[in-house]
Amino acid sequence: RLTRSSGFDGELAINKRGRQLAFASAANKQRDLYVLNVQDLSRRRLTTDALRETSPAHSPDSVTLAYARFSEGLT
Repeated sequence: RLTRSSGFDGELAINKRGRQLAFASAANKQRDLYVLNVQDLSRRRLTTDALRETSPAHSPDSVTLAYARFSEGLT
């Protein structure tokens, strides 16, 4: 177990070096993206807005993280 959130944690994407794991979490009642350092299990919140971020994916060089962002009611 990597997180202790009572909400949704999923949509995992590990970087090429295997040191960071990006994931979506609803720990704060909204879906945001986080990066988890797999060596010390520290996590950093990447997004904080009211939109819903999902589907993280690391670039081949592990420098950039792409993701999808959705707003409720918009298609």
